[in-house]
Amino acid sequence: MEMDLKKVITVLVAHLKIIAAAAVALGIVFFLVSQFLLTPVYTSQTLLHVSNMTERKSSIVTTSDVQVSRELLDTCVVILNSRTVLDAVGEDVGISNGYASLRGSISTNNPEDTRVIEVTVTADSPERAKQIVDSICKQGALAVNDLYGINNLVRIFEEGT
Repeated sequence: MEMDLKKVITVLVAHLKIIAAAAVALGIVFFLVSQFLLTPVYTSQTLLHVSNMTERKSSIVTTSDVQVSRELLDTCVVILNSRTVLDAVGEDVGISNGYASLRGSISTNNPEDTRVIEVTVTADSPERAKQIVDSICKQGALAVNDLYGINNLVRIFEEGT
């Protein structure tokens, strides 16, 4: 069965009203689904900077220094996601059962070869996402600084966006 272009165009033109009606109907269905069934998700991201644990007296960096920095960053990420910090965040922003409610909406990342931790939170409004991510960083920085007994070991470099 061979079809030429003229026959295809003729069939399409003959059914143009049906094709247009179907496109409009699908557009309306997609609009209704997106407006009433899908919950919008907003994200807010902030940056924490992790300093050296001690003042350096030499410009020479040893493998031990690199290992300690890596372990400190890993520890900070664990603490940011800990029950202690997330429960404190819950109290701070008015979320009951903070750890259970928040743990799935937080992601942390340490870009390679940096002493920065990116913290991202998803929430149902941009204001709420910013409020939560800022509180996580505040509570997390306090927890890490208290753990190591060093002020400003972890500092908020950039507020939530």
